[in-house]
Amino acid sequence: MPAQVPSDYPRFPLPAPSPSAKVDLPFPLLGANVTTVGAAERALRTALAAKGYDDRSYYAVPGGFALATRAERFLPDGRPAPAPRRWAMAPTALVDWTQLRHPGQWVDAFRQADPGHYRVLVFLVTDRDRTTGAAPVGIETAEAWTQGGADRLPQAIAALPLGPDHHLEVLVYEFARTAVNAEPVFVPTSALGARAHLHGAGLMGG
Repeated sequence: MPAQVPSDYPRFPLPAPSPSAKVDLPFPLLGANVTTVGAAERALRTALAAKGYDDRSYYAVPGGFALATRAERFLPDGRPAPAPRRWAMAPTALVDWTQLRHPGQWVDAFRQADPGHYRVLVFLVTDRDRTTGAAPVGIETAEAWTQGGADRLPQAIAALPLGPDHHLEVLVYEFARTAVNAEPVFVPTSALGARAHLHGAGLMGG
């Protein structure tokens, strides 16, 4: 008899709240020998750790798992904001100093500074066809996904073979401040596609 997922193991809601962007990716992107749910998780964990995504949270979903990353601030092209602001949710204006050529540009740079764009990435490995719904999500809920999950997969999930109905989906939840003193609000449709977010994060090639 196959092992059972512990009853107290956290579950991720499916259908998930409506994301700002999403994309289905083929499992071969994770490696040639990814044949189980656990192998897919190990490949994802390795790729995320290499790009600084050390805080990850796991949830059970039908046929697999959901992995949520910590909320991070990002630049307009999808790259993470420079440290230490990458992981800071404080309402501070972000100036791209690389674009400043002379002191006369500083005033305009501060006036036009990005008040804050943030994202949470959720990786789904599941055999369910319908993964997202129309329900909205707030920044508090998305941030809580990182703290509310488990640190690793149980063997009952890791041992599952990847079948023909399994797929790997990435959900991007984006939030933005309209002003430095405003609370982050959900962005229903990201200006960047999900692939552009992954490329900017260094998790996917061009």
